[in-house]
Amino acid sequence: MTSISDTLKARARKAEKEQSDKEKAFKKLLDEVHYNHDESLQAQQDQYDAELAELLKFKKELVRDYDRLTVKYHTACAQVEDQNEKINDLDAKLSEYTEVLDHIKAPDGPIYIHNQRQDIVKDLKRDAN
Repeated sequence: MTSISDTLKARARKAEKEQSDKEKAFKKLLDEVHYNHDESLQAQQDQYDAELAELLKFKKELVRDYDRLTVKYHTACAQVEDQNEKINDLDAKLSEYTEVLDHIKAPDGPIYIHNQRQDIVKDLKRDAN
């Protein structure tokens, strides 16, 4: 009976050892799977971080370009406004000169010569001031 008991104990030890070896192999495999999964997640995170950094850089460039173009736009608007003021001033002067030219016609209809007109314009300007 001792031999049967010893045989059963030996089989039990062998089964425990096999179970222990299987558990160790499973644990090792599980650790490898976790390690590979962690590496995969880290690679995905690195790729995400790189893409995010690139997008942030692109966004900064867009903001910088927008700011630069906004400044150019406002400068151009100011220049257009100044040009419009100059045009309006010149238009007003032109209408003044046209009015003056209408007044320098001779009573009998002919227009004075250029020097006479210049003298009359100077006199009218002096009188206006």
